[in-house]
Amino acid sequence: MIIITYCLLIILTILYSQRIKIFISDIVKHKKNKHGLLPLPFFISRKQLTFKISFSESSKYAVADQIAGNKIFGITTSLLNKHHKNSVRFIWRYYLGEFQIGVRFYINGEANNKYFSKVNMNEDYVLRMECIGNKVICSLNDEKTEILFNTISKYKWFLFPYFGGSSKPNKNIEYKLKYIN
Repeated sequence: MIIITYCLLIILTILYSQRIKIFISDIVKHKKNKHGLLPLPFFISRKQLTFKISFSESSKYAVADQIAGNKIFGITTSLLNKHHKNSVRFIWRYYLGEFQIGVRFYINGEANNKYFSKVNMNEDYVLRMECIGNKVICSLNDEKTEILFNTISKYKWFLFPYFGGSSKPNKNIEYKLKYIN
């Protein structure tokens, strides 16, 4: 029974894996005191994901742990709640009066962050995540960073936006996030 259920889950998620824009509207909204979107994760087989993002006045926040990054989107090769084993996500934060975008990744459970340059409010930025062999290339416009994994499965779980680590927003937060391909 478990095998049949697992196979059905794989089939359904593959069918819907190309429909990311159904799950993410053009505006991401994190409600006050809530971490955010947690729809049913699904497999994706795409080698590349591209989104456009921009922040506004309503994206600013103040929480005790402003250093932590808020998750934008990402992928994991680990099933269900083990996304802290092998995964990579774009992250953002409003820190010391400026917006920053970076990448948070876990390799065999070890966490690392890499931040790109600061980003300006009300400007569009292109986020691209591309899997080539056993590496993931993450880019913010023309700035790139490469993350080398031991192995990357053809099928990965898509990770949705999530506010904070342990902190929750002290007000409603919004930013634009548009799926491109």
